[in-house]
Amino acid sequence: MYIHLNPYHHGFTSSFEKYKHSSFYAMISNGKTLLMRDDVLELFDDKSNFRFMHYKRQNEICEKKSELYLE
Repeated sequence: MYIHLNPYHHGFTSSFEKYKHSSFYAMISNGKTLLMRDDVLELFDDKSNFRFMHYKRQNEICEKKSELYLE
């Protein structure tokens, strides 16, 4: 999650899932890949939870940024 969300966190993109240098889409797609997709997704139980946890963390980052602007 850190790797996938880092470009969003630092403002390189507003859409981490569409960032062209990310493996996020390869992880959630059914296309052929050299990534160890099954092993990674198993850490999250399944693809649905993998996505959920990324979006949850994105929201946490967004909230933290908002707090910094309010201070």
